Order: sequence, then structure tokens, then C-alpha cells
Amino acid sequence: MLMNGHVKGLYDRLGLARMAISLRHRNYRLFFIGQSISNVGSWMQKIAISWLVYRMTDSVFMLGFATFVGQLPSFVISPFAGVLADRCNRRTLMLVLQTSQLLVAATLAAIVCLGVAQVWQLLLLNCLIGILNACDLPVRQSFTAEMIGEGEASVLSNAIALNSTMMNLAKLIGPVLAGTLITIAGEGVCFIFNAVSFLAVLASLCMMRVPRRKLPPRGGAILGELLGGLRYARHHSHIRRTLVLLSVFAFLGQPHISLLPVFAKEVLGGGPDTLGVLMACQGLGAVCGAMYLAGRASTEGIERCVALACMLYSACLFAFTCSQNQALSMALLVVTGFAMMVQMAGSNTILQTHTGADMRGRIMSFYAVAVMGMTPLGSLIAGGVADRIGVADTVAIGAGLCLLAGLGSWRLIKSE
Repeated sequence: MLMNGHVKGLYDRLGLARMAISLRHRNYRLFFIGQSISNVGSWMQKIAISWLVYRMTDSVFMLGFATFVGQLPSFVISPFAGVLADRCNRRTLMLVLQTSQLLVAATLAAIVCLGVAQVWQLLLLNCLIGILNACDLPVRQSFTAEMIGEGEASVLSNAIALNSTMMNLAKLIGPVLAGTLITIAGEGVCFIFNAVSFLAVLASLCMMRVPRRKLPPRGGAILGELLGGLRYARHHSHIRRTLVLLSVFAFLGQPHISLLPVFAKEVLGGGPDTLGVLMACQGLGAVCGAMYLAGRASTEGIERCVALACMLYSACLFAFTCSQNQALSMALLVVTGFAMMVQMAGSNTILQTHTGADMRGRIMSFYAVAVMGMTPLGSLIAGGVADRIGVADTVAIGAGLCLLAGLGSWRLIKSE
């Protein structure tokens, strides 16, 4: 009994008892299972597209451009998708978007397996994926609160962290599977797997019993509602500061992900399997970061954690650019993955817990713009700069500037 008491005390102190508290909600549990399967397929597809474009073009710029066209739609579309998420039934929107992504994945599988894929087709379909993702993210993020129920901030925070855990377990598993399958059977198998994986999330959405949300009256102009969301973000210091730091982080710190194929091939002398391992290491760190957030008892002090994570990420990313040893590079990517997840999921938590239900779709659309919109712009610029000065120097400069942004945010938080 004494031993059991000690174990229980350790269990509680580590926050393990809280790590899965949101899974007690049936709707969220279904969502978690379906998305877990689908996200593995999505990461396999992401790796396959990147490797295929780089293999067909042998161009760092085209690799960055592929990322750019895949995420650029977030700049234009996500804010309007956020307005729709506040106006419409979010589960219905999710069903439409997931079905559309299944069809795109099936098209990619067909053209690659038939051997008729061309670079322009890959770029066009990647752009379409970007459009669907730009619509999906604000809808999915705001739908999380509906599955959990309003008024449960700590459970919502746990669900956000579990979402991140699930996505990064997929980031851990998906790239390794993709790298192995590409080496053995080619890129087409990855697209087939992704198309089939969407059936899991569609089934989970159909099985949910979500109470009907009282929708706001229609009639206001979409642009007017969007501007209302911008005013809301500007007048709330926690939201404003979080979105600014997240945008800088995504623009300066995230482009290294699109350049990892170059690090894998040119710096470390590897192939698609090396790329898969590097991505998996960052995914492992991200899972640890998400588990850390899931075990937190409250959201108190989360802004300071976010600023510190930004600085840790920047320092480790700079060290990664100096490494030519695969083991050291892998270790550094584990730490950058941890810091990246604390920064991004922590920002998500800050935004959702400081936003009312009727405004959540729009605020999360601004989150989508920061995460999915600034990254491709940074990737495009980084790809062009890397062609001139090299990938290591390009990523190192971004890491240094990102570190300054983290320091600035820390000082603002401390001054309040």
C-alpha cells in the first residue's frame, strides 16, 4: 500500500493523470482516433511530394517553391474560412473538407503510379492541398472546443496538447514509413496510403453526436466580420503578442523544414531514409513537447514558456546548421522539435483560452495564417537565398533573427 501511495504521488506530480483527461469525452475520442490515422498518411504524402519534386528538378529553389505554393493559400483563404467556421456547422464543413482531401490524394496516387506525373501537376495539386488545409485548420481548431464543451478551459488546453501529440506522433511515424516505402516501392504508395487514411477520419465524424451550436444570424458582410476579428485581436494584448511572435517564428524559424532534403543529401550524404529519420527526430521531440503541455495543471505561465521555447529552438537550430555529424544533427532536431511544439501548441492554447466561442473561428484563422502562411513565404525566400549562399548559412541567419524575436517577447511579458 505504501509503495502504491508513492507511485500514485509520483504519477500525479509528473502530470500523467492529466495527460489524457480530454479523451473522456466520446466525441473527442473518436476525433483523436480518426485524425491519428489520417495524419500519418498526410505526413507520408508531404514527404513524398517534397522528395519527388527534388528528385525531378534537382533544385533547392523548386523545393522551396513547392512548399510555398502548398501553403500560400493560407494568407488569403484562412481568414475567410474562419468567418465560415463561426457562421456554419463545423462538423459539416469538416466532412466536406476531408472528402475533398481524399479525392486529391487519390489523384496524386493515380498520376504517380501511372508514371505520368509532371512537376507542374505536382505543384498544382500541392496548391489545391494548401487551399483545403487553409480551410481545414481554423474549422478543425475551433471544432475542438465544441467536442469538449464550453467552460472547460483546462480540458480544452489538454485537448490542444493531445492534438499536437497526435500530429507529431504522425510526424514521427509518417516520414520513416515514407522514406522506407519510397526506397522500396516509390512515391506512389505513400499517396495511396494517404487516400485510404481519410476514411478513418470521415468515419469518426459520422459517428459523433455533437450538440447543435446556436449559429449567429447571417446578413453581415464577410469582410466586415473579418475586420471585426482583426480588431478583436488587436485590442487583446495576449492575442496580439502571441500572433506576432508566432508569425516571426514561422517566417524565420520554420523554413528549415522544407530544406531538410538538402541537409539530408548534401550535408549528411544520405537519401530519403536519412530525410525520414531527421523528420522523425524532430517529430519525437515535438511529441515530448506536447506531452509536457498535456501534463500541465493549468495555463498559468504559458506565455513565458512560449517565449523561452522560441529562444531554445533558435539556439539549437543554429547549432544544427554547424553540424556535419548525423547523430549530433538528430539529437539537435529532437530538442528543436520539443521547443517548436511548446511554442506552437502553447500559442494555440493562449489564443483559444482568451477567445470567446463566437470569435474563435476567426482568431484561429489568424493562427492558420501565421503557421501556414508565413512559413511558405519564408521557405520561398530561404530557397532562393540558399541557392546563393548555401542552406546552412541561410538557416543560421533565420535562427539568429528568431532568437532576437524571442528575447523581445520575453522582455514585453516581464514588463507587464
